[in-house]
Amino acid sequence: MSHRVKCGSCAVLRLMLWVGFMLRPDSLYAAPPVAAPSEAPVPLAPLRDDLVPASADGAKPRDRLTIVAGDGSHRWSEPPEPKRLGTGQLPPEPSPDSSNSTTGQLPNAAIRSARPQVPHVLGPPVAPRAFATLPDAPPPDLSSSPASVAAEVSKVGGSAGSSTIELGPLVRTAVLGRPTPSAELVPAQAVERPRIPAVTPLRPDPVQEFLQQRSTLGDVPVPSVAPSATDASTATTTRFGERLSDILHHALGNTQDLFRSDHVFDNFISPVTHPFLLEDPRSLTEFRPLFIFQKVPRSQPDFRGGDLWFFGGQARVALTDRISLVIHKLGGLSINTGNASLYDGSTGFSELWLGPKYTLIRNDQSGSVLATGLQFQIPIGTRSVYQDTGSLSLVPYLSYAQNWDFGWRIGSLNTIIGTGYSFSVTAERSDYYYLSAQVDLDTFNNHRFYPLLGLNWQIVTANGKERPFFGAEGRDLFNLGGLARGRGLMTWAVGARYKISEAAQLGAAFELPIAGPRDFFSYRFTVDFILRY
Repeated sequence: MSHRVKCGSCAVLRLMLWVGFMLRPDSLYAAPPVAAPSEAPVPLAPLRDDLVPASADGAKPRDRLTIVAGDGSHRWSEPPEPKRLGTGQLPPEPSPDSSNSTTGQLPNAAIRSARPQVPHVLGPPVAPRAFATLPDAPPPDLSSSPASVAAEVSKVGGSAGSSTIELGPLVRTAVLGRPTPSAELVPAQAVERPRIPAVTPLRPDPVQEFLQQRSTLGDVPVPSVAPSATDASTATTTRFGERLSDILHHALGNTQDLFRSDHVFDNFISPVTHPFLLEDPRSLTEFRPLFIFQKVPRSQPDFRGGDLWFFGGQARVALTDRISLVIHKLGGLSINTGNASLYDGSTGFSELWLGPKYTLIRNDQSGSVLATGLQFQIPIGTRSVYQDTGSLSLVPYLSYAQNWDFGWRIGSLNTIIGTGYSFSVTAERSDYYYLSAQVDLDTFNNHRFYPLLGLNWQIVTANGKERPFFGAEGRDLFNLGGLARGRGLMTWAVGARYKISEAAQLGAAFELPIAGPRDFFSYRFTVDFILRY
C-alpha cells in the first residue's frame, strides 16, 4: 500500500513539474539562464534518442530538450516558440552576476529562468569614418527589411555527460548609436539613412570646362533660315567688306603697334657695308649714326690720292610691320685731295636720300623677309663736294633676308641680298646698277655677336653730262655726272656686329677692292651704331 502511495506521489510530482514548465516556457528561451555566483552549475544530461518519443512519421526530433531531474529520471518537452524581439531591438544584456557562468548551463540541477529585461532602444545613427550620410536622402522601404530580429539557437555537443545551449541574436550590421533605455521601441529602419562612400569632390578646372564647351560647340545645330533678297545683298556686301578688310589688314600690316620695330626677326642684323644702298628688309624704327673713311689711290688722275670722309646718319620709322619710311643718307662729306691734284678739297652737306619701303614677305616659319622700296636721291648738298649734280635720281630696289639653320653647334647663318638700279630723271647724272650681299653668323644662336662677310658690286650704265671732264664716278658717296660708262668695281668686306641689346648695336667693317678699276676707292673703313625702338 505504501509502495502504491509512493509511486502515486512521484507521478503527481512529475505532473506538477511538467505543468510548471509548460506554463513558463520563456524561462528557457526568452533569456539565457543565469546561475547564482555561490552555486556551481549542473550540466545537462546528453540527449538520448531512446528517451525521445518518435513522431508520427517515426522521426525523432533533435530539437526537443531532455531534462534530467534530481532523482535521475528523464523527461522531454516540446520547446515553445522563441520570444520575438521588436524591429531594431537588441536582446537583453546578461546580468553582471552571470559573468562567471558558462553559457547554456543550469545551476544546481534546477532550471532558473530569468524574466526578460526591459529592451533597449537603439540610439541615433552614427556615420562610420569611411562613409558619408546624405542628409536629404529618404529612409529605406520598411517592407523590404526584416520585421524583427530572431534568436538563433545552436546546440554544440561537448564531452559525455554535458550539453550546451547557446542563444545568439542576429545583430544587424548597421552602424548605430549606443543603446539607451527607453520604454518606447523604435525600428532601426526609421533612423537609418542610405549611406554612400565619402568621395572628395574634385575642384573645378576652368581650362577643362572651357575645352569641353568648345568640343560641344560643333554639335549644336544652327537653324538655317532662307535669306531674302535684301538679306542676300547685305550678306554679300558684308562678305565683300570683310574680305576687303582682311586684304587691307594683310597688306598694311599690324597698325596697333605704331612706330614699333618688327622684333619677330631679331635674329637678323642690319648690313654694315654699302649702307646707303643695301637696305634691311625689315620694318624698323631706329636712328643710326654712321662714319665712313675711304682712301683714294695715288694713281687716280684727278685727286692724286687723298681721302674721303662721311659723317652723318640714317633714320627709319616703322608705320606698321610692313610699311616704313627710310632716310638712307643724311650728313656731311669731306674731300681731301692729294698734293699734286688740280682740285681743292672741301667739306659740305651731302645729298639727301630717302623713300618708302614695303615688306612684301615676312615669314617667321621659314625665316624669310622680302622688301621693296623706292629711293629718291635728291642733290641738295654742297657744290664744292659734288652734292648738287642734276636734279633727281630714282632707285627702285629689292632686299631679301634669309635665315639658314643647319643645326650647327656654332650657330646659324643669315644672308641679306640687295639689288637696285639708279636712273636719273635728267641727263646730268650718271646711271648705275648695284648688287650687294652680306653673310653673317649668329654665334651659338645667342643673338649677340655676328661676324660677317660682305660683297658689293657697282657698275655705271650711262654717262652723265654734268662734268664730262671726269672719267670716273664716286659710287655711293657722290655722283659726278662724268664719262664713266662701263666702269664697274667689285669689293669685299670683313667685319662684325655686336648687339649690346636689341636696342643698341655696334657694327664695323673693313672693305677692299677685288676687281675692276679702283677709281676713288683704295680701301674703306665703316663704323655705325644703331639705336632701335
